[in-house]
Amino acid sequence: MNRLLPKTAIPFLIIFSFLFAHHSQAQTGDAATACEVILCLSTGSPPSQCSDSLKKFFSIQFRRPDKTLKARGNFLKLCPASDDSSEMSQLVDAIAQGGGACEAADLNRILLRMGEVETYIVSNMPSFCKVYYNHEFTALGELPKYVGTPYDGGRWVEASAYPAAKAAYDARIKAERKAQQDADYYP
Repeated sequence: MNRLLPKTAIPFLIIFSFLFAHHSQAQTGDAATACEVILCLSTGSPPSQCSDSLKKFFSIQFRRPDKTLKARGNFLKLCPASDDSSEMSQLVDAIAQGGGACEAADLNRILLRMGEVETYIVSNMPSFCKVYYNHEFTALGELPKYVGTPYDGGRWVEASAYPAAKAAYDARIKAERKAQQDADYYP
């Protein structure tokens, strides 16, 4: 069967129709920028035309992370299509919570915890990332995966890098356990 559009183009057409078809007047200013951010952050690789809109969105910063997320959500709600359906509202909430913060490197940064004895990376993915990645209007690819366990140097990797990262982790753990056994055997 021949397809006219790749599978990943379908979510963009749906979002495009929500963002523009329901609103006959052209959007300008922050409303237009908010709509662009929604569209841009619904793809795994935003095109270069998104840079100005994304720069404005990510420049919304407050000292408290919860205030930053709320302000970003309010900014996205300036797009008239943001509340056209429950699906669009969920997408806007997911982008406000996880847009630009759910890739492996971001997860390793935001889930880093300082324990009493050691530093570790939490292995539970935030729910907003699951919603963001799995939303029907996004085409972000596979969720990042966690390799290992938190207290043995576990970390998040992109799904495509998982097999190699898992093999390297397993080899490191095996070598560490062997070295520990040897140290315990020869006092």
